[in-house]
Amino acid sequence: MKNSLIRKVLVLAFIIIILLTGVISSNGEIIENIDNYPQNPINSLDIVLYVGGSGPGNYTNIQDAIDNASNGDTVFVFDDSSPYFENIYVDKSILIYGEDPITTTIDGELKQCTITVNSSNVIISGFRIINGNLSGLKLLNSEDCHIFNNIIESNKRYGISLIDSSNNLIEINYITNNDNGTIISSNSNNNIINANKIDNNFNGLFLQTSSKNLITTNEIINNEYGIKLYSKSRNNFIELNLISHNDFGIFLGGTIYPTFAFNILVDGSTHNKIKKNNFIENFQDAFCQNSRRNIWWRNYWNETRLLPKSISGELFICRLQGIPPTAIEHHFPWIPRFDWRPALKPFDL
Repeated sequence: MKNSLIRKVLVLAFIIIILLTGVISSNGEIIENIDNYPQNPINSLDIVLYVGGSGPGNYTNIQDAIDNASNGDTVFVFDDSSPYFENIYVDKSILIYGEDPITTTIDGELKQCTITVNSSNVIISGFRIINGNLSGLKLLNSEDCHIFNNIIESNKRYGISLIDSSNNLIEINYITNNDNGTIISSNSNNNIINANKIDNNFNGLFLQTSSKNLITTNEIINNEYGIKLYSKSRNNFIELNLISHNDFGIFLGGTIYPTFAFNILVDGSTHNKIKKNNFIENFQDAFCQNSRRNIWWRNYWNETRLLPKSISGELFICRLQGIPPTAIEHHFPWIPRFDWRPALKPFDL
C-alpha cells in the first residue's frame, strides 16, 4: 500500500514536470515552443485515473478509464500490464500518458484503429502504438491536440492519420514500418509536424487536400516516398528536414480528372515552399507531377552546387477512350523548376 502511494506521487511529479518545462526530447534537450504551438486549457491535476499497476482502484483497461474520465482529467497507464489489447476511442479533452514509450504498448490486433481521437485538446504521450488495421492513431475532426514521444509502428495503412483535423502538434515520435507513416488529408490545415523520425514506410509523410501545414526538423529516411504532396495541397511550408535514402525525396503531384467530354482538369499541389532541407543519398531528390508555382530555395542537394538545381517533372494525363471507356495514359515533359540558390553545405539539423 505504501509503495503504491509512493509510485502515484512520483507519477504526479512526472506529469507536473512535463507540463511546466515543456517537451523533452530523447536526448534530454528541451524543445522550444514554436509558432502556433497548441495550448491545452487543462489547469488542474486533481483527478488522475490509473490503469495497470498494483494500486487499489486502478483500472484494467485504458478505455474504461477514459469512459470514466471528465474533461481536464489525466489517465496514466503503467507498463506492468502491457501490452494492452484495445481499440481506444477518445471523445473528451483529457491527457493520456504512458509510463514509457518502449514498454507501454497498445495493440489494436488489426481490428480497427488502435487509437481514435474525436475531440479537441487531447494529449497522448508515452506509448508504443501498433497493429492498427487502418491507423495506429487517427485524429478525426480534432483540433489543438498534442501527440508526442510515442513509437508508432507496424500499422496496416497509416501510422498517424489526420482527417478534417487542424491546429494540431505532432512531434518527437518515431514512426516506422507502416504502409504510410503520416497522412494529412481532407482539409487538415495549420498542423505542425516537428522533430519526428519517419522511416521504413511506403510514404513517409503524405499530404492530400491540406494546406498551410508546417513540416520542420524531421528525419525522413528509407521510405519509398519521403514526402508526397498531392491533390490541392497548397501553401505548405517544408523547412529544415533531413530527407535521406528515399527512392523519391519529395514528390509533388496532382490529380487528373477525365470528363465524359474528354476534357482534362489538372488539380495539382501549388504554392508550397521547400526551403533549407538536406537532400542526401535519395534515388531521386525531387519530382513534380502536374504541380506548379512551388518555391524551392536554399536546399542542400547531396553535394556542393554553384549553379541552380533543376527540379524535374512531367505532365501526366489520363483520358477516356472507346466504349466501354478505357483509361489511356499520356506523359509529357514538364517545364523544369529550379532551386536558384542551393546551399553549399548541409544544414546542421
